[in-house]
Amino acid sequence: MARKNYIGSGKKYVRYSDEQIRRVRQTDMLDFLGRHEGFTFKKTGKVYTCVQHDSLIVQADRQRWFWNSRTSEANKEAQGLNVLDYLEKMQGYTWQQAMAYMLGDDATLSPAAAVSEKENKASSEIVEKKLEFKLPEKCDGRYNHVFAYLCKTRCIAQSVVAYCVKNDLIYQEKEYNNCVFVGYDANGEAKFAESKVTNQFYKQFNINVEGSDKRYSFNITNQTVDADKSTVFVFEAPVDLLSHCTMYLLSEKKRAAAENRPANKEIWLKQNRLSLSGKSDVALETYLENNPETKQIVLCLDNDYWGQKACKSIGEKYSDKYKVSVHHAKYGKDYNECLQLYVNGSLPQKKEQKILSHDKIKERTKESDNTQISIKSHKIEGLEFIHNGDYSGFAELNGERIVKFSPFKSFFRVIKFEKSPFGKSQNDSFVDNFDEVIIMAENFAKKLTGIDNDELVIDDKAQRSR
Repeated sequence: MARKNYIGSGKKYVRYSDEQIRRVRQTDMLDFLGRHEGFTFKKTGKVYTCVQHDSLIVQADRQRWFWNSRTSEANKEAQGLNVLDYLEKMQGYTWQQAMAYMLGDDATLSPAAAVSEKENKASSEIVEKKLEFKLPEKCDGRYNHVFAYLCKTRCIAQSVVAYCVKNDLIYQEKEYNNCVFVGYDANGEAKFAESKVTNQFYKQFNINVEGSDKRYSFNITNQTVDADKSTVFVFEAPVDLLSHCTMYLLSEKKRAAAENRPANKEIWLKQNRLSLSGKSDVALETYLENNPETKQIVLCLDNDYWGQKACKSIGEKYSDKYKVSVHHAKYGKDYNECLQLYVNGSLPQKKEQKILSHDKIKERTKESDNTQISIKSHKIEGLEFIHNGDYSGFAELNGERIVKFSPFKSFFRVIKFEKSPFGKSQNDSFVDNFDEVIIMAENFAKKLTGIDNDELVIDDKAQRSR
């Protein structure tokens, strides 16, 4: 919605910076649709086809998309250049609401659930309408859609989901068969509900129910007598929280098998976990007030630009009083992606290290049983390519990280970091092999060091033709 349309409407207009807009437009659509819709994709030629809806296609750049079956007389443009177009055309968001969603400002509110404002003519003040909170009606019978979505699609342990259902933390909505995550206040009264689509497409996804009080977002805390009340694990979304629970259970089963003993199937209940339902710390602030025994905050937010930014902001706010640490998922962008990779047997294999066999100098050192491979560039003085473990690699220039490259299946995701007025910005690309990573990082280093690019591009071509 244009600014002129906001004038006199009583709605707050937010002016976003060019940098913020650029970052949102560069969102990886496969990542976004996987996290927010539960969709999975397979590569078909040069494009990606949605498994659940084969008429939904994402182009090779992982940003442009089109949805053939959604094209109609009423919606002739079921296609777009980026995630903003998707939210506007397929979900009914305004441009302002789409930006707010992607940047974590009231991120989980749908357009219909957004609190409207009106002008009080007597006092000339803007007054918020307070919406009455009411849980969506539960469906009758078994929660087949919820169990299928959480256990099969999201790979969460059935026992974890069953526990949540039994204790009214999760249920299936009657009207849409959505999965509803419920949050309670200190008196055990439901104050918050977040609705997540299961296996059908609706004009909503991952939204807070009207009137929800975000201070009491979904959490699983103090469920056992011997729970560790000194620590709380903090997540962006309920699905990541449940994935972390499942990982604890899987680890316990593995240890028990090795020690030839029965597994403690309730071990995951000994940790306190809180979902922020976004990136705001409103729920965390309330949790800490209600749980004065807390000494440590473990931030398990997404391992992307906005998740890292939120970790930094929250860490700075609470580090004076609490021990704050950041635990990103070892593989993938978040804990659910990591869990799916593990359960489906898709974790990056050690063969990735073979890709790193490059005609450059290799140095191996041992640090805490993790092998680090450092490859120095002959072309750019001070540039090193560092590979840690089986998944993430980094290119550093004079000790400062400038590129992160993450092997994933048949391609590398390359993230370039560059300083801007808004802090450190990043730009994502995708290449097929490690040689291309080397070339991309070296060219980026040339740009940062001010070396004549034209002369060195010729040199690159000469090197590749040998």
